[in-house]
Amino acid sequence: MIKGMALTILSGLDAVILIGFLVGYLKHTKIKNAGNAVFYALAAGLLFSFSLVYTLKHLSIEKEVEVFFTFTGFLLTAMIILWAFLQKKAVSEKEKTKDNFIPKVLIFVYCLYLGILYETQIFRVPSKISLDAMQSAGFDTQYFLIYCGVITGILLLILFLFALVNFLRRSPTDLSRRLLLTVNFIYLGKLSIMAVYGLIFVDILPSTPSLISKVAPFYNNIGLFSYFFLFATGVILILNLFIKTDGNIGHESLNRAEIRKIKAQKKKRLFWIKFPASLAGIFILILSANYISMKRTVSLVPAVPLKPVNGVFEIEKEKVNDGELHRFSYETMDDVTIKFFIIRKSEDAYGVVYDACDICGAAGYYQQKDSVICRRCDVLMNKATIGFPGGCNPIPINFRVENGKIYITKKELLKKEEIFRG
Repeated sequence: MIKGMALTILSGLDAVILIGFLVGYLKHTKIKNAGNAVFYALAAGLLFSFSLVYTLKHLSIEKEVEVFFTFTGFLLTAMIILWAFLQKKAVSEKEKTKDNFIPKVLIFVYCLYLGILYETQIFRVPSKISLDAMQSAGFDTQYFLIYCGVITGILLLILFLFALVNFLRRSPTDLSRRLLLTVNFIYLGKLSIMAVYGLIFVDILPSTPSLISKVAPFYNNIGLFSYFFLFATGVILILNLFIKTDGNIGHESLNRAEIRKIKAQKKKRLFWIKFPASLAGIFILILSANYISMKRTVSLVPAVPLKPVNGVFEIEKEKVNDGELHRFSYETMDDVTIKFFIIRKSEDAYGVVYDACDICGAAGYYQQKDSVICRRCDVLMNKATIGFPGGCNPIPINFRVENGKIYITKKELLKKEEIFRG
């Protein structure tokens, strides 16, 4: 259950922080009913997310979708930052107008982007946790606990969103604007790393070893960004406990009623700082427990070093016919060790894959009975699914079987060399 909760929180955390800070700040702007634009965007995002989940399940376009959302997100986040820079002062409800069409459209599209991207990730959590449970007949206990964790995670995210909105609303206008800019600049940093990789993917930037060696360590660990984002948000909330906004208290011109009102406002603001900070602390505990569990020491099958003969690797079938995971490695001329493994799935069906996936990078896999498990995110994969792309499944390698041997070309193996750098 905790695994489902942790992965759900990780899947939606970035969006909750960004939307929470945005909606909270909107109270200080001239845009009337701006919250409706956010609500409609997230509702529309649900519909697109269902379609995207179905598409990703049946088509191997995960990397193309990631690149599209990276470039889209980079552009929209930069526009939100520019818009926030141009905002100057707070306004009263009477000053708010309806003739803010362009900002409303920007807010709608930005939240639609966040909704589609992160709602899709949340919907895909159950399948990431256990393909065995998804493939089993009926509604078993494991399946039930997975969804209990997912639902609990969603409820905690909604509560965190509500708390962040109220924190920003009760903060001074200029402080709210600065905080909105801060979280978006942090998010833009993540998108910048992903955008460089995207430019390499679409062949706009050359995939030179030097460039890839610099980008790969950051890109392969991009999943850790949400941990950093949560920690940064917690720090922001804690620092706000020491920011005084009650300078008028004690002023001679104020009567007792006004002083009581100011003190009440101060109490409310402190509550809406402590509450989301407490939730952030709970999130950190949940994610830390799950991360420690995922990072537990697992003895991996040692990799057998191979060398190609005339540009081809040859592995005898009889050496991998026991149904166990057999790991191999090849050290390139750039001193990069590429690891892959072979597992016999049925009578004459083999899974030949890299010891890495598109989500977790070169984390490594180990076998437990008829399941293959990712060491980084603890995802279980039925042995029968090894060799099929998508999700946290290891990346397939093209191969051929002839004369009792499995053949893999050196050119084919080098296609994913960048994943194993760094």
